[in-house]
Amino acid sequence: MTVSDVFDLLFVDDNTRFIIRDSDSCVLAFGYCFDDDVISYLHYEVFSFTCKFRSNRACVFVDLEELR
Repeated sequence: MTVSDVFDLLFVDDNTRFIIRDSDSCVLAFGYCFDDDVISYLHYEVFSFTCKFRSNRACVFVDLEELR
């Protein structure tokens, strides 16, 4: 699964925030799916992701496979 596949989940919309992290949980990018920082990780492999919902907004934490 890639970051792009996570964008395609049914609950993801323009108000969904993404936090892209590396294998050490360091934040690499933060923003919405249309932000350049987040878009630059579209083809990276996802190790896991977690969703949190608050007030009809989703926040998705995406942990990437180990970067080489």
